[in-house]
Amino acid sequence: MEYFDKPIVSGTIQNPPKTEILTIKAGELFTVGYDYNYIRVTEGNYAAGELEFRFSSTGQPANLVNGQAISLPEVVKNLSIRNSTGEDITLTIFIGIGQIYDDRLSVSGSIAVVNAPSTTLNVEDAATQAAITALRAALESAIENSNSINLNGTTFVDITNSTTTVSSGTNSGGAIIEFCTYGQNSTDICGLKVNNKFITPRNINTNSGNSNGIVRKVIVPSGVSFAFQSPNTSLALSAAYRLL
Repeated sequence: MEYFDKPIVSGTIQNPPKTEILTIKAGELFTVGYDYNYIRVTEGNYAAGELEFRFSSTGQPANLVNGQAISLPEVVKNLSIRNSTGEDITLTIFIGIGQIYDDRLSVSGSIAVVNAPSTTLNVEDAATQAAITALRAALESAIENSNSINLNGTTFVDITNSTTTVSSGTNSGGAIIEFCTYGQNSTDICGLKVNNKFITPRNINTNSGNSNGIVRKVIVPSGVSFAFQSPNTSLALSAAYRLL
């Protein structure tokens, strides 16, 4: 079967070079009259081999699909596209003289997306995730040993005779307690509680008299609840924490 054995439907693209949307009917040979040496298919939902691109009457046909382009060694005047299927095919092409660059992202195949809090980086590759976890541990260690207080994104707590709790669900990515005051009298203790246990620099209790102080740079793992507790008006509490 000769390549040009069916009626030809012709179209012409006017200067300057630009994107054109073409609909090639079933079994049709569509020609575009235009001087060019570069063509790129920018959009088109069809399989390889369903459209044949010919750049001269004697040259071999090429199969171009979405995202593919070809540069010719010389300028030619006509582009012929044959639709060998039984259905109409619509595609978008960019045609012109000289190299044409397109920085739009084109992705082929499936991509796995991990749904996670915006401040937590998760990947599917185990080795990469292990490296990220180790890096995070090193950063947390550096923070813990730092003498500075980071107030960026910090939540402040000032309470008297009440409790402010951060649930395990809210603490989905871990937290850093920048500082928290603590105190005690003969009957009660106020301060930071992690998993319902007071966190203080020493083992205080209600039998040791009045005492107060401050704890700093406490790192709470993800999924662990913590609370700031002031049991009465005599023991006020101030704290600042950041969710990671």
